[in-house]
Amino acid sequence: MFWQIAYCVVRGVFDNRERGRVTGRVWLCGRTEPLELELRGDALQDLAGRRLEFFNRHPRPIEDRLDFLTGVQCGAVGDCTASRRENVPDVPEEERIPLTMKEMLERMQHPEDFAFTPTHRANQLYLEWFVPEFGRVTIKSTDCRLVVSPDIRWDLTPWEESEQRMTNHTALLALLQQAREKLRREMGRPDSEQDDEPRGW
Repeated sequence: MFWQIAYCVVRGVFDNRERGRVTGRVWLCGRTEPLELELRGDALQDLAGRRLEFFNRHPRPIEDRLDFLTGVQCGAVGDCTASRRENVPDVPEEERIPLTMKEMLERMQHPEDFAFTPTHRANQLYLEWFVPEFGRVTIKSTDCRLVVSPDIRWDLTPWEESEQRMTNHTALLALLQQAREKLRREMGRPDSEQDDEPRGW
């Protein structure tokens, strides 16, 4: 499963000052006990060897379906950075009007007839980790206040970052394969059975 929990994050601590290990805590809106992070691996260059605190400016109440995320999150880090570039709408989220399916199709077919929401480029906090019991968990937000500790213990070289990205990519592919096999079992199809449908679009 894939879980994006940024909307209900109140604040958090992400600590990669020990090489090969990430610890931290994430407080969720409406809950008193934080998630405890116990992850193997390293962040990308801007957070490697550093301790980050982040504060969500507009947290929203948590949904019941995230109850299972309480407790200790033991697993592996994915891509973790505070400097991913992202297009951010200039209109506040509460003022954006959700599009119907018809409106979305019309915009795709005739984009010149519609005035799209103006955007600007901003740094995005992107924290990703993989937990065997839950799947992939992410915190993706451009609406957090970030505080990086000046206590820098070590730095990740470009070559090491490339290796970490490859490890993260492999972990994501393994998770997708597990999800595919689970879906096969639920549909009553053996894992060894090949898809008859053509791949691609």
